[in-house]
Amino acid sequence: MALFILILGQGGIPATIGEFQSKPAQIEEFNRKTIEDTSEAVLELIQQEFGDDWKIMKRIAECESGFRQYDSKGQTLIGQETKDIGLFQINPKWLKKAGYFQMDIYRTKDNVRMAKIIKDIQGLNAWEMSFNCWKNL
Repeated sequence: MALFILILGQGGIPATIGEFQSKPAQIEEFNRKTIEDTSEAVLELIQQEFGDDWKIMKRIAECESGFRQYDSKGQTLIGQETKDIGLFQINPKWLKKAGYFQMDIYRTKDNVRMAKIIKDIQGLNAWEMSFNCWKNL
């Protein structure tokens, strides 16, 4: 019995084998990011983590990162000036605390989990730089 794995490329279109022939070590990483970073999966994760506040937190993620954890090259989205990280554009000053909780905020799930911790500590003030974008929700 043979096992076939469908690898999705950009836009959910099946990728060709040629795309990965020169980089076989990246297949696993690509699959993890593709599965983990679908809009539906991220939205479900935000709903689970933030409960009744999920709508405002979804909007904050849209304002902060365009609702993306990864850039077009599959790398974690990093703010150009601030060096903020991922979906919720978490400031690098939180890396130590994330490490304490054994979270890798360069991954979607942990970025959302860390955003919840930050919100519990600072409230929505942590995302005050994008306030004008999300204030009317």
